[in-house]
Amino acid sequence: MTFDANGGTAPTPGTKQATYDSTYGALATTTRDGYTFRGWFTAAEGGAEITSATNVTTAGNHTLYAHWTINSYTLSISANPAAGGAVTRNPDKVNYDHGEAAQLTAAANGDYAFTGWSGDLSGTTNPATITMDANKTVTANFSSSCAATIDPRAREHGPEAVDNQTVTVTIGDGCPWTAVSNAAWIAITGGATGTGDGTVTYSITENRYPNQPRTGTMTIAGETCTITQGSFDSTFTDGPGAGCGIEVERDPGGPYILYMNSPEAGGTLPPDTTFPWGLFDFKVVNVPLGGTVRIHFTMTGNIPAGSTFYKYDPGTGVYTPYANVEGLDDEDNLFTFILTDGGEGDQDGVVNGEILDPGGVGVVGVPPIPALSEWGMILLMGLLAGITLWRLRRETL
Repeated sequence: MTFDANGGTAPTPGTKQATYDSTYGALATTTRDGYTFRGWFTAAEGGAEITSATNVTTAGNHTLYAHWTINSYTLSISANPAAGGAVTRNPDKVNYDHGEAAQLTAAANGDYAFTGWSGDLSGTTNPATITMDANKTVTANFSSSCAATIDPRAREHGPEAVDNQTVTVTIGDGCPWTAVSNAAWIAITGGATGTGDGTVTYSITENRYPNQPRTGTMTIAGETCTITQGSFDSTFTDGPGAGCGIEVERDPGGPYILYMNSPEAGGTLPPDTTFPWGLFDFKVVNVPLGGTVRIHFTMTGNIPAGSTFYKYDPGTGVYTPYANVEGLDDEDNLFTFILTDGGEGDQDGVVNGEILDPGGVGVVGVPPIPALSEWGMILLMGLLAGITLWRLRRETL
């Protein structure tokens, strides 16, 4: 018995002995690029399929022929950006046979121009031909002469009100654009509209107590400019330290807080120590290189004597007592600690005008009970007086 690959690779084995009225047993193997093997048949086209379990019914030498099914593939096309144009294929089909060629044509919209292919096709030839030998994905890329760039895309400010701040717009000649603020505290004061290259002018209001650092955006020529404004006198609004105040001692234009957060105390806590106000995680910027800042804290309750301020290393989970603190043993709710850029108290240890400080007040034993406010005391006294009067009336009845 002989095996004919019928367009495939040479069969292994090429021949085989078969016994009449017995099963064929193991048959030859063969492959064909771009085709899926269907099986062995008694004719090059048509015929009966022969498997290893088929009985031999031909009493003599004979040939078995491989049959094949051509593979088919998908061609996915897209435009980037979608507004930039369109891409078509010819022939336009769901599936393409192995070895079939398809022609792709990119057509730009409006002020866009075709810049090239990506994915399973490269180059800038348009139209371009792709040969299907697998599933393919092709993207036609476009760019607009009216695609703008802005500078800067982000900027940080101190808490003071400022005006005459500028953002430059670079865009093609004759391309119109607009600028709008997405935050009430950011005002566009010039260049709200333009054509071609231009400049946008904006101002920001003062970030007053008890505001935290804040972030807002402007949309300029379709691009986003992010503005972050710091604070120097603020209150934590969430986490275990909610209600605690923080103030950076400064002159106008000096250091300010750019980020602040109050997470729970994690890691390995010091023995018999709790952190009733959690941790204070903040970032102070605009510090003179290597300079020192004094930071005042107002807690929501009095701090017990014997408390310690600990610096926390989030990388190791280790707490380290920090000694450069004033007023922590006064048993009131105020204290001050001193931090040096790149030195004592600065987590990153780099002289860069920025101080990072995760840390908190560790209290030995039972955490403090927050003191009642003046109005709280008045309400408590009124409640006690009401209870006393009610009891006296019951006794006279």
